[in-house]
Amino acid sequence: MEDMREEKEEMTGSIYRMYNDPARFAYEEKALLYCMYIDPTLLKRHGNTIEPQMFTDPKHAALYIIMQEIQDRGGKSFKSKEVAARMAEMNASFGSRADLQTWVEKLLLTDKEPNFYKIAQKFYESWRKREMTSQLKASDNDKELSKDPDSLLERYKEILLLREKPNPFAGACRSANDTLRSTFEMLEEIWEGRAEFPKVSTGFEDLDALLGGGFDDGSFVVMGAATGHGKTAAALNLAGEMAKQGTKVCFISMEEKYRDITMRLISSQSGVPMEHLKNDYITLEEKQRAKDVMAHYQSDDTALQFFCGPRTADEVIDMIRLHHDRDGSKVFFVDYIQRIKPDNDNIAGISMAVARFAMALGELARELGLVIIANSQLQRTLRRELAKRKPGTFDLSESNFLECEAAYIYTLYRQDETVRMFPEFEDTDLFDSRDRGTMEFILCKHRNGPTGSVKMDFAAPAVRLSPRTYRPDPEDFEQDENSIPFD
Repeated sequence: MEDMREEKEEMTGSIYRMYNDPARFAYEEKALLYCMYIDPTLLKRHGNTIEPQMFTDPKHAALYIIMQEIQDRGGKSFKSKEVAARMAEMNASFGSRADLQTWVEKLLLTDKEPNFYKIAQKFYESWRKREMTSQLKASDNDKELSKDPDSLLERYKEILLLREKPNPFAGACRSANDTLRSTFEMLEEIWEGRAEFPKVSTGFEDLDALLGGGFDDGSFVVMGAATGHGKTAAALNLAGEMAKQGTKVCFISMEEKYRDITMRLISSQSGVPMEHLKNDYITLEEKQRAKDVMAHYQSDDTALQFFCGPRTADEVIDMIRLHHDRDGSKVFFVDYIQRIKPDNDNIAGISMAVARFAMALGELARELGLVIIANSQLQRTLRRELAKRKPGTFDLSESNFLECEAAYIYTLYRQDETVRMFPEFEDTDLFDSRDRGTMEFILCKHRNGPTGSVKMDFAAPAVRLSPRTYRPDPEDFEQDENSIPFD
């Protein structure tokens, strides 16, 4: 039993070394060929998917063609001299503790299909990246093409389509043995104190406690609010606090100017009211606090980045991929999702555009392990209802699409804004004087845990969120039966 455990650990280590090796392309090609050599049905099944030009090494491409020819002639195995010679060359060049054939045989004995597809998927992705790089270089070096910007742009679009082409090996099921093993490896590290469960902190303890430590990585989050209830302000506060903790954040605004959005950030981070920033009666102490915010972000220009202006869904997706790959950005805010440009000039198509956009953001978050937080407008019909109840998931515009895709859904509620819209609300039983100056985060959907709500202090002049401080209600003292009367 001990020998089997050591053998399994050695095989697992070989897999990790293979995919972490700088020359992994060649290893993936060899592993793919050996899988087909041992199980010829794989070659027969996927001969039209894998092309010879996908191999980086001409010897590997030649071996693949020979194996195809043998199979086309009716051969059910590859025992020819040509194949044997090529296999011998591959064995000599592998250079690990065990030769490649032994390694793949062990792999196939455990879970043949899932592991083959895992290797084939990596092989296909490696080829895709190489092919895109090669075509980009060829386009840039083509002097005739560079003289025609429109043709060059069309060429770039064709290259981008290659990236969107689905991976033919990406949809295979993984065995329970495979998924449980990887999960237990992570859990054992957590149990032994060598790692923590992958969470992204919001920067606010109360919110983190409601989420069980923060957002799970790979989550698409929707944060909805009625007009004036602070969805942009809340998102900016979260972005600033996350960046303070070392998480790299990108904030994509589709309705604000760079000047306006950054002034709101300075106000929320420094606590200086917006009106003071805009006028010369700002105090010296407030100036210094604003300058301290600027100094904080000067140390790392990738800590918090902004993009303002109207965007199409494809532009936003490409932007997220770029900054994740280039800067390691982990959290992306989209403010707000209903501002996305529809695919055509038909404004009635905005619902379908939002649905496709939400699906694309959710898939991207899961694929790259990101947290993508999209602000959403609540339905206009809710305005009169706010005097009777707090908003829920069903109040989101395009709620059916967003509710299906999101791992977390927040709705924001400010009692002060409700009173401003409906002064008579102060006379209802729903009004609570202790909630003046607060913003409530109502967690309506939590895919991996309970729902609930958290109230935080919100200083509207400085658009600033902070942990809530207790405010006693004067009526509580009047109704206190144990109080000592003053004669």
